[in-house]
Amino acid sequence: MIFFLGFDIGKSETPIIPIVVKDGGKVYQMCRLLYERGVFVNPVISPAVPPGRELLRTSYMATHTEEQLDRVLEAFKEVGQQVGVIGRSRTVLEPGLHTEEIEGPRSYSPSSSPGYVSD
Repeated sequence: MIFFLGFDIGKSETPIIPIVVKDGGKVYQMCRLLYERGVFVNPVISPAVPPGRELLRTSYMATHTEEQLDRVLEAFKEVGQQVGVIGRSRTVLEPGLHTEEIEGPRSYSPSSSPGYVSD
């Protein structure tokens, strides 16, 4: 769960998860470093998003294996720490612990943007 590594993912609960970096240079740096580790992400910068909301667009499918997802989490942890987007003390939750057990369930609000939920 990438959120528990310390990344800002907003309130997305869809297979497309934004990793908000808030810095265009760091977005491109992370994109390159992740690619070198075998992880493909899409960089999204201004004017596609407002300045200060630059992000990496990630997407996940049911066909991804746990091993693949673990590799992605490890790559994000290494790169996020290297670039300074997350701290070095974050750890992933134990397997089987879901966000609902920590935050409580979220519900979809028609007034919110597509793909986002409200508390």
